[in-house]
Amino acid sequence: MTDQDIEEKAKEVIAADVRLFSGCEDAQTSGDMTDVANFNLPDPAGRAGGACTSGLLQVLYADHKDTSYELSFEDVLLKLRESLDGIGLSQVPQLSTSHNLDMQQPFHIVPEGSTGTRRAVMIGINYKGEGKLSGCCNDVKNMKEYIMDVHGFQEENITLLLDEKPQYTRPTRQNITRALKKMVQVSEPGDVVFIHFSGHGGKVKDFDGDEEDGFDETLIPVDFKRSGHIRDDYLFRNLVCPMKGGVTMTCLFDCCHSGTVLDLPFVFIGDGKQEGMGIQLDFEFGTIEQAAAAEPEEIEEYYTEEEIDSDEDDDEVVNEDDVPSDRPVARVDDETNLTATTQQNTDNPPEPVAEPSGEMQQINVRFRHRSFVINADVHDKFSEIRKSLEETTGVAVDDQRLTYNGLGITFKDEKSLSYYGCAPGGFFTLEEKKQAK
Repeated sequence: MTDQDIEEKAKEVIAADVRLFSGCEDAQTSGDMTDVANFNLPDPAGRAGGACTSGLLQVLYADHKDTSYELSFEDVLLKLRESLDGIGLSQVPQLSTSHNLDMQQPFHIVPEGSTGTRRAVMIGINYKGEGKLSGCCNDVKNMKEYIMDVHGFQEENITLLLDEKPQYTRPTRQNITRALKKMVQVSEPGDVVFIHFSGHGGKVKDFDGDEEDGFDETLIPVDFKRSGHIRDDYLFRNLVCPMKGGVTMTCLFDCCHSGTVLDLPFVFIGDGKQEGMGIQLDFEFGTIEQAAAAEPEEIEEYYTEEEIDSDEDDDEVVNEDDVPSDRPVARVDDETNLTATTQQNTDNPPEPVAEPSGEMQQINVRFRHRSFVINADVHDKFSEIRKSLEETTGVAVDDQRLTYNGLGITFKDEKSLSYYGCAPGGFFTLEEKKQAK
């Protein structure tokens, strides 16, 4: 396919003008700074902050003050890389886009002459315990000040999701996905959208074969231990694809492994070696078209707000003692071990965790508002688990919609549960297929 063919194909699949600024490439981690004084921000919300967000704000504020020259998109990426390199970070920022963006045109969040509504969803998560970060909520507050002062965003059109209780909405998986879905619903041609995420990003096993490295990139919500990650596939289907044509959406994801977390076709890597936008090396239109045509996901709510409030130790994990015995407890904490990156960086992805020795474990099953428990080894083949599911529920699993911890997975009989990232204590949900009308 020629570049023109690819451009036309991209417009068929993605109607909106989407740009994603990422703090690093997929295989890299992103720095969390305990002191951002060197960035000389005009009025920082606190001492700590994310390296990418703080560096980008430094570049953009300097450009705003200097009216003699307009920074291009390429200038912004290269100056951001210089800023990160200057504090000893090796992470390489990149810009991915839905269309073949001219990198020499002046940088903008709001297109010249735009008269539409300007809306933002801004998410900052510091987490608690292992992997705690210090500057993500500050990032959001600093970036909010910038888009309001420089780009004319209004307070009433900005949705903040921060894990600073009690004044802010918690950045749970459900609250994040609801906010993004609402943004899609209300945005019209001519509107401007800004999405900011500062927190942990992750990598989990890819189940649909659209990732060359075998891993999906993810955003990690505050309640990841009970509700899992937000995969790049979900973001593409539910944010990128349904956004209307004529909308300009700029995203900033300051988190690890964020390079291609929106699965956009064009990319510019800010390492000083690339001239103009290029095609993602592992980008396949066939897989992307399938994702675009898929039905939007519905996120199951496992707990009521009252049950969430019963989290007595305030660790963002609802334990078995906190909920009625007939409610499932989703646990995917064995899938993700958060590691904070403070003033350091590594280009090497984490080593795979060694599998524990096989032993019988309880796996919860939910069907027709009833809860069951089966004893199984997560290292058994799924064909064996299938038999247990059918014996326990009395239904043919072949005829059911099966999810694990709320995540749609296409299981194969010869693969083990551990292959799909399933862990002891997780749960399956069986839903009867809807009859065609």
